[in-house]
Amino acid sequence: MEIKHLLCINGHNERIWSVSWSPTEDLFATSSSDFKVKIWRLKKTEASREVNRCTMNKEECGGEYNYELECEIDDFFKKSPRSVKFSNDGKYLICASFDGTSSIWSKNCEPVSGPEDQVEGQKEKKWVCIATLEGHENEVKCASFDVSGNYIASCGRDKTIWIYEKSQEKKEEDYEDLNRLNSNLDYFCAAILTGHKQDVKHVCWSPIALLLASASYDNTIKIWTLKQNDWFCIQTLGLHTNTVWCLAFSRDGTRLASCSSDKNVFVYQSRLTVGLNGLLGKLLKSCKERLKLSTVLKNRCVVLNTSFPVPQLYQEVTLGKYGPILADDWEVNRAYEELHSRPIYGLDFDDYIITAGGDNKVKVIDLSDKFSNIYELDAHTADVNAVSWNRHRKEHIFASVGDDEYIRIWKLVK
Repeated sequence: MEIKHLLCINGHNERIWSVSWSPTEDLFATSSSDFKVKIWRLKKTEASREVNRCTMNKEECGGEYNYELECEIDDFFKKSPRSVKFSNDGKYLICASFDGTSSIWSKNCEPVSGPEDQVEGQKEKKWVCIATLEGHENEVKCASFDVSGNYIASCGRDKTIWIYEKSQEKKEEDYEDLNRLNSNLDYFCAAILTGHKQDVKHVCWSPIALLLASASYDNTIKIWTLKQNDWFCIQTLGLHTNTVWCLAFSRDGTRLASCSSDKNVFVYQSRLTVGLNGLLGKLLKSCKERLKLSTVLKNRCVVLNTSFPVPQLYQEVTLGKYGPILADDWEVNRAYEELHSRPIYGLDFDDYIITAGGDNKVKVIDLSDKFSNIYELDAHTADVNAVSWNRHRKEHIFASVGDDEYIRIWKLVK
């Protein structure tokens, strides 16, 4: 397998902290110490189009893809936006900022009308802020929607995790019209989680259940879930010996990857989530064959009595919703020690795991066999801060960003 260099973008005027692809289209967002968030569109290059070649790989760069800056948010943030994440439906973008807030942005689909000179100035403003979440005492390091969009988790320097829940009225409105774009979102603080002893660097939701993982400066990972209307930490993972920077669940939710300043990557697996994933797959297949999905799943409660040890697994399956899971059996499945020569700041998990290192490198871990082939590239000229898969395409395209102010786009080629 080879890693093909597709494109370089000199995207910001300061280090780039974060990058995130939309799950539904060739759109990605970046955030930087220049107090800006930018939203970009990846586009196929026309054969006759002239492109700017980079010094890294002049023959490949820009030959297959180019880009378009769709939106620049340059007058909103008073301090650095630390992370950006799209919602699962691609309609919203949440930005966590060092000013202690998280802001939610929506693509402005309304036609702009008015005097011609005013309309001209608004043409580029395709994304608008529709909500701001407050509460943290200081810097917010990460914020993320859960898969359903009903919950948001944010974490920060104040050692806390805030759980925001969408109001019941908004949930019902979305249930009635799943294609409607809300003009605003109404979230309230449902819980404040205080289990970590130091800064909380990252939060990550499971793609199959109401399960949250958090990473901290205290060297630990904590797993949280909702039980009897309260949020609890159900497991603490303490294998790392230094700051845990980033987490990512696998697409099927059965594995969790972590990276740290100790230069190690661990992959954990939960037998309970493996059982849940198999049951839901069979249930959905059976439902589709017999009746309309909405009729069968609405208000249906499924109780899993597996051969696994207690606690038993409870999963509520309803239309447009999913439930908490008491998955407290995460164990290390694979360990990659000294994967980088310096701290590992970011990773993402799809068919492969990609990692971002302070040694200027990006590495790709192939988990398809027991030997776990590892591929590496000199991706940037300074620390690599984040990486993100483009899940909209099946071509294994990903982006990396770093302190060198560049966005680089790559593709795995077998």
